[in-house]
Amino acid sequence: MVYKFGFTHCPSTRFFNRRFGYVTDRHQKWQRMVVVYASCEHVGPSFVEAAMIQRYKGEPGCRNERDGGETVHACLGGPYFTYFVYQSFQESLDSAREMVKKPRLASCAELIALDSRIRLLGLSFQIDEASGHEKKSQSSTRRPLAEYPNSCHNYPDVNNQNLLPTAVVLQLDTALSVQSASDDDKCVSDAAVRLAWSYAKGASCVDIIKQATSTVDYDMREKSEHIVARAFAKHGLRFKVELAFGHVGRQRDFPYIPVSEWIRCLDKAGQLDRLVGCKGDFSSSLRQYWDRFEKAHPSHQVFELAKAGLVSLHQAVPVYLHGDEGTTLKKDGALVISFQSPLGKGTSSSKMGDLEGGPHHLNFLGHAFETRFLIIAALKEDYRDSQHTYNQVLELAVRSLDKASRDGVTLQNGQRLHPIPIGQKGDWSYLATSAGMERSYKNGPKAANSKKPCTGICHLCLAGRPNLDFENVSADAAYAKTFGAEPPWVEEPIFTKVLLHEPDKKETFHKVDVFHTINLGIGKPFCASALVILLRYCQGDSIDAKFEELTGFYLEYCKDTCLISSVSVWLYLRFHGENRKTNYIQKLTRDTMGWGSSTQDASGSWNKGSLTTSLCQFIEHFCKFHSLEESEDERDRLIDLWRASSSRALNFWMRSLYAADVWIHPAEAERINAAGWHFLGAYSRLAGLSLAAAELRFAMLPKIHMLWHVVYAMAVQTAAGQYVENAMVEACPVDEDFIGRFCALTRSVSPRLRIQRALERYLTHVQLLFMRAAERE
Repeated sequence: MVYKFGFTHCPSTRFFNRRFGYVTDRHQKWQRMVVVYASCEHVGPSFVEAAMIQRYKGEPGCRNERDGGETVHACLGGPYFTYFVYQSFQESLDSAREMVKKPRLASCAELIALDSRIRLLGLSFQIDEASGHEKKSQSSTRRPLAEYPNSCHNYPDVNNQNLLPTAVVLQLDTALSVQSASDDDKCVSDAAVRLAWSYAKGASCVDIIKQATSTVDYDMREKSEHIVARAFAKHGLRFKVELAFGHVGRQRDFPYIPVSEWIRCLDKAGQLDRLVGCKGDFSSSLRQYWDRFEKAHPSHQVFELAKAGLVSLHQAVPVYLHGDEGTTLKKDGALVISFQSPLGKGTSSSKMGDLEGGPHHLNFLGHAFETRFLIIAALKEDYRDSQHTYNQVLELAVRSLDKASRDGVTLQNGQRLHPIPIGQKGDWSYLATSAGMERSYKNGPKAANSKKPCTGICHLCLAGRPNLDFENVSADAAYAKTFGAEPPWVEEPIFTKVLLHEPDKKETFHKVDVFHTINLGIGKPFCASALVILLRYCQGDSIDAKFEELTGFYLEYCKDTCLISSVSVWLYLRFHGENRKTNYIQKLTRDTMGWGSSTQDASGSWNKGSLTTSLCQFIEHFCKFHSLEESEDERDRLIDLWRASSSRALNFWMRSLYAADVWIHPAEAERINAAGWHFLGAYSRLAGLSLAAAELRFAMLPKIHMLWHVVYAMAVQTAAGQYVENAMVEACPVDEDFIGRFCALTRSVSPRLRIQRALERYLTHVQLLFMRAAERE
C-alpha cells in the first residue's frame, strides 16, 4: 500500500489540478482521496495532519517526508481539510487496518488518530476519479461546509436534521471500512452523523485537540500516558466506572473495579441486560431460574437469606467468578479475575432451534468485553515469589463480590440487585492453585509403578487412591460413594469462607470446565490416537506419505485451498460435499499428533481448542466414508466400530449441549447424556484394546475422570425428574478470549503503571462496544 496525508483548502483541486494534482504524479498512480477531517479553522486540520504523519511516518508505504503543518495559510479562509490519498483501494483496506492495530505507547497522535480503537464515525467525502466531483447523498441536502460553526454543541437534535457536523475525527480504518470499491459509494449518511454525535457526547473535537496541544510540549517528551486517559475520560470516551484501590503486596493503591460499581454503572448506562441476560423486567426470569436452581442445589445459602427476607430472589442475579492467567510482556503471566452471569443470548448453535427448557439462554454470544466484567488483574512478577500477595489479589475480588451480594446494589428505580455467587470457573490449574487443593491432576501417576500411594487426583471425590482407580469411568465406579468424604485442602480457601455457597458441598463451588476437559484435555489424545490408526487406510510408502494423504482428506473436508492429490480424495469430497469448516492447520504430521515414534503415545500437541472440534468431526466423516463398521478384520471392526461411534457420541453430546438452554428438560437431557456415557465407555474400551495390542494409544488422563463427573452430575439430576443444569454454563471458551484480549492491552501500555493503564484502555473498549451495539439497535 502507498499512501500520504496532507492539508489543503480544496480537495478537488489538490487531486485533479493539471499542474500539481495527484492525478498528474508520474511516480505514483494515486487512485482515490478521502477527507478525514474538516473544520472552518486551520489549527485543527493542520494538527491532525501532523499527528497522522507522526503516527505513520517511516511505516512501509508512507510517502510523507516532512513533518506536516508547513502549508498552513490561515489568511486564505476556511474551510480546511486533512486528507488521505492512496494508490490502490483494494490493497489498502487490509494493510491500513493492520497498521492501526499495531500496539504503541500512547501519545497525542493516538488521541487524534484514535489508535486505541475509539471510533468516532463522522465526516467522509469521496472524490470520484472519473468525474472529478465530490459525490453527494441523493437522500438529503446539506448547506456548504463553510456555513457550519466549529462546535457540535450547535446541533441539539441531529436525528431530525440532515446536518453535517464539523470537527469530527474519523479514524483511518473506519474511513476505509465505510468506503466501497463498487459504484455505489455513498457520502456520509444520517446514521453516520447520529453515530458521530453519540460518540462525541456533544463535545467538539477541536476542544480535544486544544487540550492535547496544551500538554504535548512537555508531557509527551516523558512518554506520559495519563493525559490520554484524562482526555478520554473527560470527553466521554471511556466507560464511566470509578476505579477503587486496595492493598496488594507493597502497593497501597492497587487498582481494581468493585462489583457494586460495575452494576451501578451498567444500570446508569442502560446496559444492565448484559449482566441479567434479558432486557426490560427481569424479575420473573430470575425467579424462575432460582426455582429450578433450588431443586438442583437446595442447600445454597441464598435460600436461607431469601427466607429471612434479606434477599429477594426476584432481584438476585446468579454470577460466576472466573480466573486464569494470560500472557503479558516477555511471555510473563498476568492473573485476571472477572465475573459473569450464566444467562445470556445463547450460542451460534442455538440457530438449530431452542430445546425445551425455558427462556434462559447460555452466555456465549457477543463480544467477551460485553458479557464478562473484570474485577482485578495482577502481574505475575508481583506475586510469583509471594503466595501472600497472590492471596491478597484473590481476597480483593472475593470481598468485592461478597459485599455486593449481601448488601445489594441500589438501582435507579429504587430496587436492590444482589449478584449471588454460584461457583468459580477456570481451568484445572487455576482452580487447584487458587483454592490450595491437595488433590488435583498434579498427583496423577508419572510411572507404571510407584512406591508412594496416590493421595487422590480429584477435589470432588477420592478417585486415584488405592482401590479407587480414576480410570474406571463406569456409572457405578467405586469412587462415586466418596463424594465429600474429605476436604481437598488443608486450609479452607477464601472463596467458601466468605462467599455464599453450599455448606455441605464446599468443594463443588469450584466447577469443572467442559472446554478444558474435552477440547484441551481428553479430546486431544482421542483425536491424535484415532488419526494415527486411520493412517492404515491411507496410501503411501512411509508414515510421512500417509500423513500427506490424510492431510489432503482433512483439508478437502474443511473445503480449504489444496490440490486434490488422489482419486480417493476427490471421491470423498464428491460424496460428502462442502463442509466449509476452519482447518486451523495446514498439515497433519507426527509433530502435530505428538507422536515422535511408534514407542510414544499420540497425545496431540496443539493448543487450539477449536482444532479438536474440527478433527473429531473429521474422524466421524472419515469413518463413514470408509465404512469402517463393516470391516472384515475383527480387530479393525472392533476398534473402528468403537471409534466411529465414540466420535459420533462426543460430537452429538457437545453439539446438543451448545444448542440447549441453561435448563434442559429431563427427557431431552437423558437422550443427550446417553451419548456422554457412550463416549466414556468407548474411550475406555479403545484404551483396553490398544493395551492388548501393545500400542500406546488413547491415554487415560486424569481429565477423563473430570468428564465422568460432568456426565454423572447431569445423570443424577435427570434421575430426579427435574430440569437439568446445562454443563456448558461452566465452560470457559469465551472467558479464555476475555483473558487473551485483556492481556493484549497489558502489552500495549507503558510498563510503569501497566495494570492501571490496561484497565483504562479496557474501559475504553467497553464504551466503544456499548456504543456500537446501541447504534445497531
